[in-house]
Amino acid sequence: MATERDIVFISRNNKPVTYAMIEKIEPAEKKDMIKVTFVGLSLPPSRYTQILRPALLDGESFTIGGEPMVITPLNQMITPEAPARSIISKGQKEPDPPAEKQLGKVIQFKRPKEEITLDEPDE
Repeated sequence: MATERDIVFISRNNKPVTYAMIEKIEPAEKKDMIKVTFVGLSLPPSRYTQILRPALLDGESFTIGGEPMVITPLNQMITPEAPARSIISKGQKEPDPPAEKQLGKVIQFKRPKEEITLDEPDE
């Protein structure tokens, strides 16, 4: 289950709605329910509270007003084993892999012989 300070992705009708941070999780008055306070990661940020079953913070589908909703923890969406995807426009070639690194030549910085001062503009 997602915990406080986790980032979650919220979707409605299988369409992205927003990302949010779970600010606080506390017991709700209803049995087997939790009160979750979210901070929407949008501009301007918004704060909202929902009474949910704990399983809903793990990506289980539910409905609000008849619309299907899903709250997915970001760490479930990104796996370390997944290869990074390259964003290439259509018709654009993928860049060649980098050649072996070559060490550059170090050039020593020399101080100017005379001190340089900037003239103040005339008023």
